[in-house]
Amino acid sequence: MVAPEFPPELIEQVKARSTKLQVIDRMLKLEAELRSSEGLLAAIAFANAQKEEAVVEFANANPADTKEIMRLQAAVYRATTLAGIIDAIIQAGKEAEASLTEEDVSYSLQQQEQSFG
Repeated sequence: MVAPEFPPELIEQVKARSTKLQVIDRMLKLEAELRSSEGLLAAIAFANAQKEEAVVEFANANPADTKEIMRLQAAVYRATTLAGIIDAIIQAGKEAEASLTEEDVSYSLQQQEQSFG
């Protein structure tokens, strides 16, 4: 039996879909881990509390105290960066999942059109 020849475009579509599935799988696992990790959740809560405290201190700081201003900027940046990284990871997974769902719907509609047309 001879294996069928597949067009290069189809092979590339399958490879891209496989990569998306792997990304979605990783993102969903990471999101679940992030949401269930007591240590990480405590670290995020601590960082957010530090950020809020630093913002209040920053608003009341002496502008001439350069070292204090720099310390407060670093505290806000550190907390903001941590939250941003976690949000970016979760958002990337959601976007990959949405893209795959959109492809599935589009493919299903094409199949329906072909079967009726």
